This record gives sequence, C-alpha cells and structure tokens, in this order.
Amino acid sequence: VTPFGLIHPQAKPITFILDEDFMYYKYVNFHPLRNDKTIQMPLSDFLKFFEIIDHRPIIRAIPAIVDSIP
Repeated sequence: VTPFGLIHPQAKPITFILDEDFMYYKYVNFHPLRNDKTIQMPLSDFLKFFEIIDHRPIIRAIPAIVDSIP
C-alpha cells in the first residue's frame, strides 16, 4: 500500500492518517504505485503532493504498540 494511491479519484472517500512522527524526518520513502521500486523525497514535497491532489492527511500521534508477550 502506498499513499500515492490517493491520486486516484476513487480514493476520495479514504481518510489518510499520517503519524506525526513523520514530521521529524527530512526525507521519506514510499513505493511509487509499484512495489518493486522505492522513491525517496523531501518531506516537504511529500506534503505538497497532498495539497496538489486536494487530499490532505490527518496528522496525529499514533502510539506504539508494545508487545506484552514475553
């Protein structure tokens, strides 16, 4: 799954939630609509993508899940 899939019109009803920890990175990496490649881009360009497609993410703190099994 890649956030770039949101470019498709049928993705409009999807709510994209981005962990606020992403905001601490200078660069992010994702698959470009195919899973045999990975692209790296500045976080600012990644966020600009959402503006361009008019599908802004909800940025929230997503707590880590700690495995309680010893």
